[in-house]
Amino acid sequence: MTIIGNGHTRFLLLVLKTMLTGFPLALPNHSINTFLSMPNNLRPETIEILTKCLERYDKGAKEYGENTFMDNDNLAELLEELYDVINYAAFTIMQVKRLQENLALNPKHNEPKN
Repeated sequence: MTIIGNGHTRFLLLVLKTMLTGFPLALPNHSINTFLSMPNNLRPETIEILTKCLERYDKGAKEYGENTFMDNDNLAELLEELYDVINYAAFTIMQVKRLQENLALNPKHNEPKN
């Protein structure tokens, strides 16, 4: 899967790939296109995450315009989003606990199958 969009998206991908692969951000004598075309050892799940990030970035750029995030209070935006993340984490904890309780009440589910 090749993920290459506009210049800003490609730059974001460059930063994300740098964080995940450990390649230096500034590669001497290499263009962004060369860097993006390098083989990598990214797992499919990681590529899926990067793709989702880039899709959301592109959607925001189309909806709000390129680089409008530079004028936003991104810290305040992040804090608002973190409250949602905390809620989702709490909901997931509740689901896991319910699953554990159900498994404890139904020990047959815990027995290995032959």
